[in-house]
Parts: sequence; structure tokens; C-alpha cells
Amino acid sequence: MIGDTDAPSRRLRFAGISALVVLCVLFGGSSRADNMSMLVLRPLAVLVTIGALLFPGRRNWQGLSVPLILLGALAAVIAFQLIPLPPALWSALPGHARFLEAAMATGQAQPWRPISVAPDMTLNSLVALVIPLSLLASTALLTPRERVDLLPVLLVLMIASAVLGIAQWAGSENSPLYPYRQSGRYQPLGFFANRNHQAVFLAMALPLLRIWAVLPSGLVHQARTRAWLAGAAALLLSVVVLATGSRSGAVLAALGGATTLIITPPAWRELLPVGGASRTRILIAAAAAALVAAVIASIAVLGRAVSLTRLYQVGQVEADLRIQFLPIVLRITRDYLPFGSGFGTFDPVFRMYEPLWALKPTYFNHAHNDILELALTGGIPAVLVLIAALIFVVLRVRAIVTWGRRRLGSAVALTALLLILIAVAASLTDYPLRTPAMTMVVTLACIWLAAPLAEVRFPTGVRQTSNKTQPRKRRK
Repeated sequence: MIGDTDAPSRRLRFAGISALVVLCVLFGGSSRADNMSMLVLRPLAVLVTIGALLFPGRRNWQGLSVPLILLGALAAVIAFQLIPLPPALWSALPGHARFLEAAMATGQAQPWRPISVAPDMTLNSLVALVIPLSLLASTALLTPRERVDLLPVLLVLMIASAVLGIAQWAGSENSPLYPYRQSGRYQPLGFFANRNHQAVFLAMALPLLRIWAVLPSGLVHQARTRAWLAGAAALLLSVVVLATGSRSGAVLAALGGATTLIITPPAWRELLPVGGASRTRILIAAAAAALVAAVIASIAVLGRAVSLTRLYQVGQVEADLRIQFLPIVLRITRDYLPFGSGFGTFDPVFRMYEPLWALKPTYFNHAHNDILELALTGGIPAVLVLIAALIFVVLRVRAIVTWGRRRLGSAVALTALLLILIAVAASLTDYPLRTPAMTMVVTLACIWLAAPLAEVRFPTGVRQTSNKTQPRKRRK
């Protein structure tokens, strides 16, 4: 455990890590490498990493070793693709023959070249790992209990993104509230440039709301008020997800809300009015219901709930470019196995295979299936890292089942598991993890999932009133 018990030092550490989480959301809502926000976020992440390594006091690496090993393995795969190879070896790599022919046609000498067909983009992918590295290095300064305290910080950012999205949706096309110039207009995008990423981000808030509602509280009425607030926030977030027009986001929000009950069984007594505080809870519930009803009515009147209609537009789904381009993506993947074309190189490689009928003013920047794109750009080594990560998740699920579902450590770990599953499901049709904000969320989820279950506990004397009310003492 960490030897430093000084309260100001603990607060400083926690404030610094919380600031990193906030910065990831404020400046990391886009997957594009040419966004100016990266010039702010990545140097700050480097400074946080250096500060975390130089900060006095012992580190608590419990629960962080496996995520660090997986991150190191991924970094090694990317770095391997940047090592220059001799011309004879490089020309024998699958998928690289056309580049060799181009050099021969121009009479150029064959230089030493790396596996990646676009080394600058692969280098960008390697540098992007500074975000999860900074989180892992800095959370080593916290105890497992203090790491759980980051959960409300993340939850507040998710709700803020929803509120910002409502303001964007109600504004004009030239509203300054959109953080990225590539963003769509008249959509509640929040801190993101893509409506699908915003919808997945908000869908992840539903499991977080559940665990926040059942966290131990010293007073019974605080637990009930928290449950009411969590329910109202979940309704509001669900409405904003519908307003984004994201089909996958709507499905993931529904699944995320339905599966939150596995975190801990529902405690209906939390919602019952008790004592003099009942009027306050009723007013809070009424105000939240009125707000949600107003948003729903506005969406219905202005026709902005496009995700509901898109779910039933089968013809549009069949015409989706993701489905039309799937055979081409599979062909590219086959051509570049076993080493891949290089991380971050999907766009230039796809353009070489893109048929004439698909040429449009817009471009297909990703495969919209990150697992398939991982195999295409990273090859078999990257797939092996993914398999290792899946084995880690399965082993943690086994540990949760063995430890017991009703304990606090298991509840936090189950919440983290749901966050990871939502991210994986979203990656089957999109690329949310390519944004620093979503990378940060999944990194925190891995930290919570890998934490020693027995270490996630609350100080002695705090009554855990989230699942049941405390009996009143009989007066003498």
C-alpha cells in the first residue's frame, strides 16, 4: 500500500488524476490525428505521466500489472511495425508488392522500409498510447478505494456531455458549442465529433449511475435521494441518446440499462419516501420528470428522434457503406496477413482498393469494425494481444463469481465489466476507442476490473445503507 498518509498529499494526487480525466473528455472527443486539441491533450498527458513517476511516496501496483503488460504488448506490436527492414525482406511481405513495383517503375533504389505502409500514421498510433499510460502510472499513486472515487468524476462528465448536447441541439447550425469543425449540426454531440461516440459515451453512464446509487452512504435518506437522482439522470441520458440518431447507441443504451441489475439486486425500499425528506424527494422526482417530458416532447415535435425511425429502415441498413465495403475490407485483411498494413493506415490502404462506384465527396476513414480493422492493420500479433485481453476479462469474471456478487468489490468490478462490454459491442460497428475520451473510459474500467476485490472497501464505521435500511434503536 501507499506509505504516504498525508491528507493534502492525497487530495493533490486525486485532483491531478481527476484533471487528466476531465481533459481527456474536453479535448479527446475526436479520432482524427490532425485535430488541434491533440496538441494540448498529449503533452499534458506526458507531463502527468512524468509527474506521477516523480511524485514522492510508494506506488500501489496491485491490479495494474496486467493492464500495463497488455498495454506494453500493444506498444511493442506497433513499434515492431516501425522497424526498417532490408529491401529483400521487406519486398517479401504480403501486400507490399505494389509499392515495390511503383519504386521500380520510377527507377528509384529500394530503401530500408518498415512494415507499415504509412509510418507517420503508425507513429501517431504509438503516441496515442500515452493516454492509457498516464492513467495507469498516475492511478498507481491511489489506493483501490481512491480509484473508485474517480467514478463520480466520470459520471459528472457524462451528464455534462448530455446537457451540452441538448444545448447544441437547441442552437443554430453555426453554434459555437460544437467543439470540432467536422461535427454534424443540429445533433446533440456533446464533447464529441461523432454522434455514435456520444451515444456510446452516454450509454456507459447507465451502469455508472447504478453503482453510484448503491455506494455506501452514512445516512438512509442520502441513499434514497441518490437513487432518485440516478433514475432521473438515466431517463435524461436515454432521451439524449435517442436524439443523437445513433442506431447502435440506442441499442447499447437499452442493453446497458437492462443489464445494470446484475451489478446489485434492486433495493426498492431506497425509493420509498421516509420521514420529513419525502417532500424534497417528490419535488426532485417531479422536476426531473418534467424536464425529461419536455425534452421528449421537443424531440417528437421537431422530428429529431431519428434513431427510432432508422432502426426500422431496413433498406437504409442494407445500403449502409459498412456492409457494402465489408468484402473489400476482408480482402485487404487477407492480403496483408500475417503482419498487417500498419496501425492507423486503413484510410490510405483502402483508397488503393476502393472501387470507382464508391467514389464520393466523403471518404471511408475506418472499417467501422475495430476488431476487423485491428486484424487488417495489426495482423496476427495484434489479434494475439486482443485474445490475451479477453482471457484477462474472463479470469476476472471468474474471480467475481468466486468472491460473491453482493460485495462492494464485485459490484464495482461488474460495473467495469459492463463498460468494457459496451465498448466492445460498439466497436463491432464503429470505432469509439480511437477517441482519447473513450480510451480513458475503458482504461479506467480495466483498472476497476483488475483491482483486488477485497481491497475495494470503505472505511470502518460507514454504514452501507444502499441495499437496506438500518434498524432504528429502541429508546430506553
